[in-house]
Amino acid sequence: MSEETSALSVLVELDEYNRRQIQIADSEFEPDVRSLMHKLCLSEWRLKFVETALEASNKLLVDSQRKVEILDQELSKLNSKALIIYAELQGAKAEIKSLKGEECSHLDEISILRSAKEEEELKTSGLKESVKKLRAEATERERTFRQEKLDTETKHRKELGKMTVNLEAATTKTEQASADVKKIKQNTSKAVGKCNTKLTKKTAELVEKERELSIATEALATKSSEFENTSKALSEIRESHSNCSKTIKSLETDLRDSKAINNASRTSVHAEADRIKKGIAKATVDIDARLNELEHSNQGLETKCRMFEDRYSEQVVASAKKEEQFIRSVVEERRSNDRVLGLQRDLEKEENRCFELELACQDLRHQFGLDKE
Repeated sequence: MSEETSALSVLVELDEYNRRQIQIADSEFEPDVRSLMHKLCLSEWRLKFVETALEASNKLLVDSQRKVEILDQELSKLNSKALIIYAELQGAKAEIKSLKGEECSHLDEISILRSAKEEEELKTSGLKESVKKLRAEATERERTFRQEKLDTETKHRKELGKMTVNLEAATTKTEQASADVKKIKQNTSKAVGKCNTKLTKKTAELVEKERELSIATEALATKSSEFENTSKALSEIRESHSNCSKTIKSLETDLRDSKAINNASRTSVHAEADRIKKGIAKATVDIDARLNELEHSNQGLETKCRMFEDRYSEQVVASAKKEEQFIRSVVEERRSNDRVLGLQRDLEKEENRCFELELACQDLRHQFGLDKE
C-alpha cells in the first residue's frame, strides 16, 4: 500500500512538473529566465522525488523493525515455553527420586512407577526434541532476519548514496542558477540605468520642443494680427497706391526668403517676422504715392499670406505629429521599464526560492547524517 501511495505521489508530482514546464514555456519571459526557471523546476521536482524516496525507505525500515519486534516476541514466547517444560521435567525427576526413597511394598506399584517413569522420560525426550526444533527454528528465523536486515541496510545505503549524489548535483545546479540570476540581475540593472538616462534625455528634449512649439504659436498669432492690421491699412489707403512696385517686389523676395528659412528651421521665425515688419514699414512710407498699383497687387499679397499661413499650419501639424510619436515612444519605453522591473521582482522571487531550496537541501543533509549515525 505504501509503495502504491508513493508511486501515485510521484505521478502527481510529475504531472505538476509538466504543467509548470508548460506554464514557463507559455510565459513572456526572456529565454535565459525561462531556462533558469526550467532548471529550478527540475531541481524542485528532483528534491520532491528524493523526499518521497526517503519517506518510502523510512517506511521500509519501520516495517522491518516491526517484523524484528514480532520475531523477538515469538522467540521470547518459545523460551518461556521451554522454561515451563524444563520445570515440569525437573518436577518429574523430583517425584521419581521421592518414589525411589520410599519403600515400595508392592511390585505392582513399582512396575507402575517404572512405566510412569518411562512415559515421563518419553515425554521429556519429546519435549527436548520439540525444544531443539523450536531453537533451530528460532536460530533460522534470526539468521534470515539478520540477512534481510543486512540486505535492506545495504540497499538503503546505496539508495541514500545515490540520493546524496543527486542532492549535490541539485545544489550545484541551484548555485549555478543563482549565479546566472545574479548576472541577469546586473545586466537588467544596467539596461534599466541606460533606459532611465535615455528617458531623461528624451523628456528634456520633449520639454524643449514644447517650449519651441509655444514660441512658434505665439509668433504665428502675432503674425496673423500683423497681417490683419496691414490688410486694414491697405484697405484704408487704396486711393493712393501709384508707385510701389519696387517695394512689392522686395516684399515678395522677402516672403520667399522667409518661406525658405521657415522650411529650413523654425527657430528663425522671429527674424523673418522682424524683416517682414521692416518691409511693411518701408511699404507704408511709400504707400501714399503708390496706392494705384498696390490695389491690384493686394489680392495676390493676401493669397500669398494665406498660403504662408497654411504652410506654417501644416508644419505645426507635422511637428505635433512628431511630438505625438515621440510621446508614444516615451510611453513605450516606460512600459518596457515597468516590464523590466517586473522581471526583476520575478528574479528576486526565484532567488528566494533558490535560497529556500538550499536550506531544504542542508536540512536533508543534516537529517541524513543523523540517520546514518
